Amino acid sequence: MTLRTPFVFAVLLASGLMSAWPAAQEARAPFVYVSGYRPEITIFRLDTAGGKLIPAGRSTDVGQEPSFLAFDPSAKFLFAVNETDPGRVRSFAINQSTGALTPINDVPSMGSITAHLSTDKTGRWLLVANYGDTKQGTIASIPIAPDGRLGTAVDTREFGLGSMAHYISSDPGNRFVFVPLKGGPAVAQLVFDVNTRVLTQGGGSIAELIAVKFGDARGVESNALIGAGLGLFFVTLLVNMGARAMLTRSRRFA
Repeated sequence: MTLRTPFVFAVLLASGLMSAWPAAQEARAPFVYVSGYRPEITIFRLDTAGGKLIPAGRSTDVGQEPSFLAFDPSAKFLFAVNETDPGRVRSFAINQSTGALTPINDVPSMGSITAHLSTDKTGRWLLVANYGDTKQGTIASIPIAPDGRLGTAVDTREFGLGSMAHYISSDPGNRFVFVPLKGGPAVAQLVFDVNTRVLTQGGGSIAELIAVKFGDARGVESNALIGAGLGLFFVTLLVNMGARAMLTRSRRFA
């Protein structure tokens, strides 16, 4: 997996925090949290007028490789992955005056080399993607208590060896979850039930089905997926040829 620098995380978190921060706190400078592959999360204040980052402290009780970070919708809690094998996810309370982080708890991410996490739109569920590299690419749905404490994962999904789940996010309507699979390559689409916490495979394409299933397929199932892939290829080829012929004809008579 390509290493990402702390600077990249800083830019992403500045944007995320400014959009999520409660209206009552917009008057003061927002906080920026910088993470990477050192055992620390560095805190800055952002001068929104001049763009200057002002050091505001750091947190070192963050586990190993706290790479990707995410906020809950109210910006009261910050969540971090530990990009390790096996992976973990951590929860922190954000001091609304100083930006300091107070550890709440940490739980297994239900996979290895945890790459990404995000909350659903209600802030009740933490969605986690585990890259896995040569192992299973997995995702998990983890409950978030009102005090920010993480519970045990209530649902998980596996996408096959080498599928490399790289990102996870719910759609604006909170009905679907999307997971790019770097090893697919494909984007898995799952139906998300915010009440039952279930992530149900569905709503995706034939290409997605092949990418998700092929790694673990054997015998007849493997041959069926290969056949489906070839069929999809020829159908796509015919559609493209037909579209090109129609475009050529329309230009000829224009």
